Amino acid sequence: MSRHKQGNKFDERFQRCRDRALAVWSCVSVLRPDLSPREKEALAKKVLKLAARKGRLAITPAAAQEIVLANIQCISKNCPMLLFSEPLSREINLYFGEE
Repeated sequence: MSRHKQGNKFDERFQRCRDRALAVWSCVSVLRPDLSPREKEALAKKVLKLAARKGRLAITPAAAQEIVLANIQCISKNCPMLLFSEPLSREINLYFGEE
């Protein structure tokens, strides 16, 4: 690949990154005007990191536990329910095609 093509690819990628950063900064500024510039930067970095992930977000064991525990009810006074949240989260993610 020639230096000219490499330079163009770099320029294009730099422009896309710059555009994303500016868009996220604008969004964070509108959504959370109460934050200090340092806090806005931290939130913008989290948004960019989240946006860079491929695919959907996977369910964690803690989320699986929260989902199940919020939707169960024991009928006896001493409920002996045992929940394995890690295998449950794996099964849910496999069902929806996540790893």
